[in-house]
Amino acid sequence: MKVFEVYRNGAKVTTAGLDGAGIMSVNVVRGKHSLENFPSDYQDQIRQLGDVENFEKDHYLLVVEGTLEGVDKNNHLSWFRGHIAVGDEITVKVVEAEKADEAKVGTKAGKSIF
Repeated sequence: MKVFEVYRNGAKVTTAGLDGAGIMSVNVVRGKHSLENFPSDYQDQIRQLGDVENFEKDHYLLVVEGTLEGVDKNNHLSWFRGHIAVGDEITVKVVEAEKADEAKVGTKAGKSIF
C-alpha cells in the first residue's frame, strides 16, 4: 500500500496509511486564540486557571490523521499530533509499504487542541 512516512528534523515520527477507502492528511497547523472572542463565562474560567498567556500564544503542531469513508462514528484515525518549533523541518515521503503504524481510533470532535 502507499503510505506517508513523516519525519521531523530527520527522525521518523510515523508511517501512516489506509487499507480501505478514506482520506489521510499531514498538516502543519498554526493555532492562536484570542480570549475576547469567547463567551464571558469561558473567559472567566481561563482567567481562574491563570493561563491567559498560554491560551493566547501561537501554537504550532504537526498533525497526521485520517478519516475512514462511511458513517461509522469511530472513523477518525490519528497517527501523530505534536508541537513543533521554529526551525523544525518536516518531510513527508510517499512510499510503498506492507503496513502502516497502528493509528489511534476515535470520533472526530470539534474540540480545541490548544
